[in-house]
Amino acid sequence: MSRCPFLRRTARSTRHRNLELVRNNTWRNRSGCAQKVPIYRSPVYGMEAQENTGYIVRLHWENMSELSTLVGQAYELSKQGHWDRLLVEWDESPLLARRCSRFQKDGSRWTFLHQAAFFGNEDACRILLRLGAAPNALSHDSHTPADIAKQKGFEYLSVLLRGATVTDVSIWGAPTDPDVLPSSNLWDEASERTAHEVLYVSYASSLVRIGKGRRYFVDALGRVIIGWHGTFDPPCGMDGESIV
Repeated sequence: MSRCPFLRRTARSTRHRNLELVRNNTWRNRSGCAQKVPIYRSPVYGMEAQENTGYIVRLHWENMSELSTLVGQAYELSKQGHWDRLLVEWDESPLLARRCSRFQKDGSRWTFLHQAAFFGNEDACRILLRLGAAPNALSHDSHTPADIAKQKGFEYLSVLLRGATVTDVSIWGAPTDPDVLPSSNLWDEASERTAHEVLYVSYASSLVRIGKGRRYFVDALGRVIIGWHGTFDPPCGMDGESIV
């Protein structure tokens, strides 16, 4: 099984007590009979999670408190500067990474993005922004991650973080739901991609669904570019014309 402790713990705590996790998206019981598990990640309920290891983990509501604990542990690692370890954990468990991207510490109001800026870790900043971390998140003393990077002497990183802020955050702002991807209106950075799975992207107060195999565009940080009225192939302006 995956080395990621999140996957191991979640597999042990699933309601499928008499099943063991096997590859090819299948649960196999002790008698050897295979049971297919539908692959579906709900952006609303978060009831299932598909990991990039080839395993399917069914995530139920009783696992949420444990997941919150793991996010808190990951935050402590970020405070100690253990970013190499964290990046490996995030690579093995995208589910955990997405939740870390939305986390904000009680009291200090610092996020993982603040911590990454504090240590000058550009790779971590880029990953967090791509997943939906808010570049304009404010700490308890009203400092953004860009402010922190500048205070620590990471001028280039400060510029990158400030440039990551989109205009009109009421439409293209970072979503609070960790299972929904962030959108961008940085049209001049558009780079073409093909969806390898169904994507759900935040736009205004709704979701834009991008089907598997569909073309879409991303900005320099990998955030999906969405045009007016939820258009994405191509993103269009208010006049209906392509803006990429």
